[in-house]
Amino acid sequence: MSALVHATSVFVPDLGGALIMGESGAGKSALALALIRDGALLISDDQTELRVENGALVARAPKTIKGLIEARGIGIVAVPTIEAAIIVAAFEIGTANPERMPEKRFFETPKTLPKPAKSIALFALPPEAESGAKLLRAGLYSARTGGAAAQSRT
Repeated sequence: MSALVHATSVFVPDLGGALIMGESGAGKSALALALIRDGALLISDDQTELRVENGALVARAPKTIKGLIEARGIGIVAVPTIEAAIIVAAFEIGTANPERMPEKRFFETPKTLPKPAKSIALFALPPEAESGAKLLRAGLYSARTGGAAAQSRT
C-alpha cells in the first residue's frame, strides 16, 4: 500500500531522507537543488510515493518523474538520484521567520498508510534555499540523533 503526496524528497548522505513540503512555488525544488549541489541525491520532485516498510516511512519517485527535477526558469533537468530512502524528518517551507524554539511537531502519515514505528519530526523552514539547506541538515541531524524534536512513538 502506498500514498502519493505533494512533496519533494531528497537523501542526504550520513543523515537520511527528507520530505520537503510546501505550496506550489514555495521553493521545494530550489531547496532540493541546493542540497543536490552539496552532495544530496534526489528521491523525487513534486510528487513522492510513500510506503511504510518494516516500520519505516520510505519514499520513492513515481516512474514517470524518476530522476527529474524542475529548475524554475530552466525547465526539467536530470539530476543524481537514489531509488528509495527512509524518511528521517519532514520539512515545511514557507515560514519567513520560523519560531526560534518551536513546539515539537510531527508529520502526519497519510490515512491510507499504517503509522511508522517512529514519529517523523516536522520542522518549519524559511523560503530561502541556501539558509533552508543548512537548517534542513540540522533538522535531519537532530531527528537522527534523538535531538529536540525526535521522539519514539509510544
